[in-house]
Amino acid sequence: MLDVRWIFLLGLAGALLTILPAFDQPLYRQQPTPGPTEQEWVDSVFATLSLEERIGQLMMIRAHSDKGPEHEAEVAQLIRDYHVGGLLFFQGDPLHQARLTNYYQQLSPNLPLLIGMDAEWGLGMRLKEHAISFPRQLMLGAIQDNRLLYDMGAEIARECRRLGVQVNLAPVVDVNNNPANPVINDRSFGEDRY
Repeated sequence: MLDVRWIFLLGLAGALLTILPAFDQPLYRQQPTPGPTEQEWVDSVFATLSLEERIGQLMMIRAHSDKGPEHEAEVAQLIRDYHVGGLLFFQGDPLHQARLTNYYQQLSPNLPLLIGMDAEWGLGMRLKEHAISFPRQLMLGAIQDNRLLYDMGAEIARECRRLGVQVNLAPVVDVNNNPANPVINDRSFGEDRY
């Protein structure tokens, strides 16, 4: 028979052997050797730009994926000539827009274009027959379920990312102070500015 002391010592040794490896880990996770910070990267790229290129980076131009080759050539020429910083897509279809986005990005090899879209109620706002339209802002202002609103925003963001859109110019925070206004109307969350 094993003595009680031996059982205790074996148990203590087993416990120590299981927790000792934890003490071998550094108290704080070691950080990798830092590369240039984001700001340093931005500054280094900015320093290489001419004044014309810097001004061009402030511009976003309108682009459509349903206007044909003449419009596409015009957009391409603006990218080449003026070093525009981004594109704002409007009407068209998603497949052609994705192809155009890739094409236009190739025309700006040193600085990627910022791709935006005005998709307040989803891609269906601009890609009418080809994408889902979610409820408009007036309906969203009436919904009392924050989780549902969050999920809708997350889905619109997912769809934008799949299409290569980095900036959705939404939501628009307009106040519907004139219900007869055909532009704002249901694009507003409501009449109450608070």
